[in-house]
Amino acid sequence: MVKLSKKELLIFTALFLIMGTLGVAYSCVPFIFYRPTVTYLETSEVDVNLINKYNQNLDFDSYQKKPYSELHVCDILAQYPQETKIIKQTDYETIYSILTPNEVTTNKVIKFTYNEKLESITKKFNLTCENKIQQTYMQGAGFSGQIIGAIISLFLRFSHQQLKYIYTILSLVLGLDLIAFQFAESVYSITILLTIWNCIIVYFMSNVNYFCNNMFPDQFAKYAAALLNSSWGVCFVLFIFISLYLPNYQDNLTIVGIQCIISFVILLTQLDFKNESKFGEQNIDSKPQNSSLVSQLSQITNPLIQRNSVLSQVNPIEVPEPVYENFIQNDQQQNQKEQTNTSIQQNDCQKQGEDYEQQQQQQDGNDDNNKNQQKNFSQQQNNQQQKIGIMEQIRLVYIEFYDSLIEMKCNPDLIQTTIVWVLSYSTAMVAYAMCNLILDQLEGNLYMNSIVFSSLELVGGLLSGFIVYLGWNLKTTLQINFLLQGVIYALTVFFFGTQVSSDNFAEILKSIAPILIAKLSFELVWTLLMTYLRDLMRSNHQLFVVAISQLFSKISITIVPFYIFFAEYIGINKFSLLIVLCLCCGYMTKNYKITKNNFDFNKNVKNQKQVNKNPNNKTESFIEMCNL
Repeated sequence: MVKLSKKELLIFTALFLIMGTLGVAYSCVPFIFYRPTVTYLETSEVDVNLINKYNQNLDFDSYQKKPYSELHVCDILAQYPQETKIIKQTDYETIYSILTPNEVTTNKVIKFTYNEKLESITKKFNLTCENKIQQTYMQGAGFSGQIIGAIISLFLRFSHQQLKYIYTILSLVLGLDLIAFQFAESVYSITILLTIWNCIIVYFMSNVNYFCNNMFPDQFAKYAAALLNSSWGVCFVLFIFISLYLPNYQDNLTIVGIQCIISFVILLTQLDFKNESKFGEQNIDSKPQNSSLVSQLSQITNPLIQRNSVLSQVNPIEVPEPVYENFIQNDQQQNQKEQTNTSIQQNDCQKQGEDYEQQQQQQDGNDDNNKNQQKNFSQQQNNQQQKIGIMEQIRLVYIEFYDSLIEMKCNPDLIQTTIVWVLSYSTAMVAYAMCNLILDQLEGNLYMNSIVFSSLELVGGLLSGFIVYLGWNLKTTLQINFLLQGVIYALTVFFFGTQVSSDNFAEILKSIAPILIAKLSFELVWTLLMTYLRDLMRSNHQLFVVAISQLFSKISITIVPFYIFFAEYIGINKFSLLIVLCLCCGYMTKNYKITKNNFDFNKNVKNQKQVNKNPNNKTESFIEMCNL
């Protein structure tokens, strides 16, 4: 059993609170955008006085209830503006009556009812009927912040030491952003705050595994993802109880913001901003984060970082000396012509090389001295990274991104595994987002439904940790999960209507079955994918794949609010899209292959030497090598 120090425990608690706050960003959507339940009733009577009596007494027991969507009901109101009359209006309910006299008088009764006493954004700005599209725009714009966060995490990645500052600042910004909802009195200001919130979500999640792996012992870091993921359910249950006593969305989000401020204080007082983590000596290869994405193949082909990679990885990679000399000479010729603006960085690299050579000459074989030399060199490399400008760093990451694609071309199994991983991750995120967007429209109590669903998230997180402990096969687990989801969604489409409306508990349970499965499977899939990523591929591909999946899934999530609006508009089942995605994932999961140890770098270097027709064009040579 791993024991954490008091400081490590406090840091993990702060990360737990922040992760929980980020999870609330998804789960609070049914509360802060709580919509009224729309009920359509209709009857036909010969005696108009009898209908007037029904309306006066609000007695609609004899009326026929029809499962019309909100947009359909709003179209009916728009068709009969002269015949429409409001027979009851309170803060939480509005009842319309439409009389269409003919041979038989038809009375259409439409109810807009807020079953829960929640002061939501929808209620405050009356985002119903023709204004419903504004809510769709707000949700889509808010989710677009996740695309921004994914792009930032893809092109701006930092070392563990720099992430200490970034995480501390993000916790403060997130807290102030949530508190600022108290002062937002327009749709546009709320949209901006939602966008910032979602942007922080993705950047934090994209780097939290890397941060934990370098902050905590390896035995604890292995389960950190599952433990942090369980914070989503825990903190959301806390948010539900806060909403019971503070029904106004501005007040309950302020409480969540204070939770982030507490995390900021913990990180500010407990993190060591001067020294690297004590586990840095054991994980030199994973720092800085920029170099973790560079494959062994691209470290030779990339002239801007080749010198650092040769000095830092000359021991673990055995490559023939003539090959290194050949590439070094070619790099020097190319750098003299094209990289005139990087002379200062090259001089620093040469200084580091000279210092490193002196350390190697003085090495006496003592293990402790070797560790000290590696630690000093890692600190020098981090200092060099901090000197690189933002634009230069973006350019380097772009080159690393391109080189990773080149190496994937050399390894078809890696391409298949990456595609399936990205699709699996994106499908889970789309299902989770869709369920949160329609949760407030389900029959039953919103608080009870939310607690049950959050409990399922917690169960899913614990179940995934148990599966990791037992060492179950990832391929089989994911196949069963996605195929089961697809079948349940298909049953929903073919055996249930497009609207959930029933007073029978069994029918309600059947109707919310897709939500139950989506909530449970999201925690399971997310944790399993993140935990087993180190087994599926080498570490220099992991951040690349996670960044790509984050970007692709966030683009998909941004489209979900518009898809739901479109599905309601044309009257199709909202889960139709998930049927295709889940069954596709279940079928493609068979293409999962372990690519961690099946790529022989030295062998490909020899092949490259044989097919190298133009030594001055290394990229073309390696592409030709991949085509063999």
